Formats: sequence, C-alpha cells, structure tokens
Amino acid sequence: MTKQDKKTEMVNIRFTPGDYAVLKLQAERKGISIAQHARNIILKNLSESLPPGEITEPEDVLKICKVALSELLESEEFKNRQKELVKETLKDMAK
Repeated sequence: MTKQDKKTEMVNIRFTPGDYAVLKLQAERKGISIAQHARNIILKNLSESLPPGEITEPEDVLKICKVALSELLESEEFKNRQKELVKETLKDMAK
C-alpha cells in the first residue's frame, strides 16, 4: 500500500443548531462521538444509495425512500413523538 492509498479526505458539514442538538443526543445515546455518529450515517447512506443521475426506475425511488424511512423510524425523536401521541390519544379517550 502506498502513502497515497492511505490518504483520507475530509468533508465539512454545517448543521443548524437544532440538527446538531439531535445529532449530539443520538451520539450520546449510542456512546460514540458526534463525528463518529455523523460518519456512520454518511457511510451507511453511501452504501445504500444510488449514484446521482441513476434514479429513473420506481425501484430506485423505493430504495431511497426505504433508507430515509428506516433512519426516521430508528430515531429517538420519532419514538418519543409516538409516545406523546399515544398519551394524548389516551387522555382524549378518557374524557
């Protein structure tokens, strides 16, 4: 392996304060750094998504939707919102 093969590249990403807070919370829950969590998300999506310009078939769109949906369903924010909705529904039913 040459020196050039070992070279890594860096990507800088800017987050809104709200997005950063969500990323930080998710990383803390997993016990990893924010940078590692962001890297994991990027690498997972790179391996599961299609290269640009190749989204022409319905199956391609479904694959992209599946990746986005799995990220949403795995998020703590989604789970917490579901719990809130259940509580609100039970309160309304009890009235």
